[in-house]
Amino acid sequence: MKKATARFLISVVFLWNVQAAVLFLIFPQDYLSSFMLTGEVGEKVIQSLGILFIMWNVPYFLAMLKPEKERMLLFACVLMQAIGVIGETTLFLDLSPQMQAVKQTVLRFILFDSAGLLLLMIAWWLSRCQSPETT
Repeated sequence: MKKATARFLISVVFLWNVQAAVLFLIFPQDYLSSFMLTGEVGEKVIQSLGILFIMWNVPYFLAMLKPEKERMLLFACVLMQAIGVIGETTLFLDLSPQMQAVKQTVLRFILFDSAGLLLLMIAWWLSRCQSPETT
């Protein structure tokens, strides 16, 4: 049961991230104002973020398959998620008040990634080795 719950929690984070990536790739124009970007170059920047989201999620996918056997990989996912939350928070705090649209976007990333961090930490805890009687 713990293994299935861990797998489910990882899959939630994985699917959230991939869903965001797909939206960035298919509808980059919808996110231009959130990043104060314009035109074709702006769209390519947003699509690049989508590509990065997919790249970053390869370890999540592999950890999701067998969380109890891939605990180090899952721990790497926890660290990646924590780096995101810390980095985004640092960016948020450094943005000037005139960058309100960007601040709101970064705040959404912080909330989104904080929820993912919590789910991954729970999954990592649930995936710990268990004795045969408890599995």
